[in-house]
Amino acid sequence: MVSEGWLLLAVCLLHVLSQAHSYRYIGCFVDKEKRDLPVLGGSGHMYAGKCDRLCRNRNYRYFGLQHSKECWCGNSYGKYGARQSSECRMRCSGNRGSYCGSSWRNSIYATTKPRASTRLPLSKCSQHSVDFNGKCSRAIDGDTNQNYRKKSCTHTRTATGAWWQARTSRRARITSVRIYNRQDCCANRLRNFVIKVDGQVCASYHSSSAFSVKTFRCNAVGRTVRIETRNRVPLTLCEVKVYGRYAEDSRARLPLSKCSQHSVDFNGKCSRAIDGDTNQNYRKKSCTHTRTATGAWWQARTSRRARITSVRIYNRQDCCANRLRNFVIKVDGQVCASYHSSSAFSVKTFRCNAVGRTVRIETRNRVPLTLCEVKVYGRYAEVSTEFLGCYPDDSEFPDFIVAKVSALMTVWKCNKICKAKKFSYFGVKNGQICGCGNEYGNSGDTVKANCNVACGGNPDEKCGGSTNNSVFEVK
Repeated sequence: MVSEGWLLLAVCLLHVLSQAHSYRYIGCFVDKEKRDLPVLGGSGHMYAGKCDRLCRNRNYRYFGLQHSKECWCGNSYGKYGARQSSECRMRCSGNRGSYCGSSWRNSIYATTKPRASTRLPLSKCSQHSVDFNGKCSRAIDGDTNQNYRKKSCTHTRTATGAWWQARTSRRARITSVRIYNRQDCCANRLRNFVIKVDGQVCASYHSSSAFSVKTFRCNAVGRTVRIETRNRVPLTLCEVKVYGRYAEDSRARLPLSKCSQHSVDFNGKCSRAIDGDTNQNYRKKSCTHTRTATGAWWQARTSRRARITSVRIYNRQDCCANRLRNFVIKVDGQVCASYHSSSAFSVKTFRCNAVGRTVRIETRNRVPLTLCEVKVYGRYAEVSTEFLGCYPDDSEFPDFIVAKVSALMTVWKCNKICKAKKFSYFGVKNGQICGCGNEYGNSGDTVKANCNVACGGNPDEKCGGSTNNSVFEVK
């Protein structure tokens, strides 16, 4: 009786915890070889939050946890019937404090409601060819009339692999593409094609029947949406609408300040490379200049620690461009890019995948270093906070006041929330729960291994356990 009571309590606790997340626990269901949820989302180090992300990112409505370590995805469930929750009691391999089904039993949840998708404007279209004046812009002009004679549809020449494409204004996660097919005639031409995002197929259609208007699910990140036939026909599209949400911009320009350089000659001070003036004529007082030296350098700093993805350099053009042909780019002393060529450049962007603050350009031959402008791109890194330990959270006497529950929680996001509320400490729990307070440790501490649930917004970070807080000092 005691063990049954504890089991019932654990099942209830699992249900309550699931309510703190956006995903919703439904129950325990039978599975067989012909799977109830047909798609394997992943296996191994598994827990509910991770499986939710795996299935949600593929646009599935439900996920099931089975045999401690398996994640299954689908849009319907229950064809083999339900069972008591006590039959789904294997501990999750990724979080021993929660249950992940059992042998041929799924703990089934409804996935987190996805962030709303919005229509993404398209521009810069192009297509395989133009016939009957059916130019590419007709598919993105807002006119959904499906009669070709109304001048609202595109038209290419007959070809295998005829294509049409357009771009979003910036990188986006594209969730669906809606196509308006021609209806006054020839609708059956559009029966075998693929939809690509940045060259990768995200949806396809191959059918004996034609459609009028159809929305295709597409889970891909990129900018260029392309529709391409797989049979020999003209491609005609009366309108194309793309839905999704813009992805985080990893190439935002990062302002630079606090510059310095090896030396100054001809009044070419370091600040000229970060003054916003991209004029490449030295006489316009827009370029730096050091004395002649091997290893002459220039550097500046971002306002805080950042992941730097690229550095763009504007070289002098009124003379002497060939001086800048052998150099390295460093971030906090580590080389992230280099250039060594017999040819000079005017403006060039260098890929750089490094984290730090100080960007330094340093010559490797004996020349003066002249830079007319330096632009740095990337995104600010999350500032490190001090991890104080893993602490149990007592439901009656909690260490922290819950400030926010988010499927996209990170350590730094919780830090910002609690800093704004003027608290001294914060704790993150169960991957998604952020709590704030001015003291902690009411229930003692526990080993760090009990705080091993990945943060919902950054799987590389740990955000507590099912009943334990990863505790940090607010920075």
